[in-house]
Amino acid sequence: MEKLLFYAAGNREKEKKLAQLAAMLGMEFVCIKPMQTGQQIGYLAGVEGFYEKKMSVLENAPFLPEEMLVFCGLAGDRLDHVLNMLRGSGLPVSLKAVMTAHNVGWTVAALYRELTAERMQFQEKRP
Repeated sequence: MEKLLFYAAGNREKEKKLAQLAAMLGMEFVCIKPMQTGQQIGYLAGVEGFYEKKMSVLENAPFLPEEMLVFCGLAGDRLDHVLNMLRGSGLPVSLKAVMTAHNVGWTVAALYRELTAERMQFQEKRP
């Protein structure tokens, strides 16, 4: 099943609009809650073999200050179509990733750190 995982970073309006866009595209929409940033992408996407990580009452989920969108079960022309619809909808999300065999076991926070590090490297290389 195609899914969009979205961490809203408090932007409830964008969350609602992205949920509507996902429904229009026939995709499942999963909103990642702030307390779920320590969970694995595979668990949140419903991938078999991934389970919820139990957190201690003393443990805080990692804080993420920016929105992030993860595409699950999308590739090729379908991914291009969804990205084009996203651009046309006026709902920019700067941090985007595709769930892969490599990152399915990462936590939301780990994926966020990777995406922000990649963005920083890209920006440093710009003239």
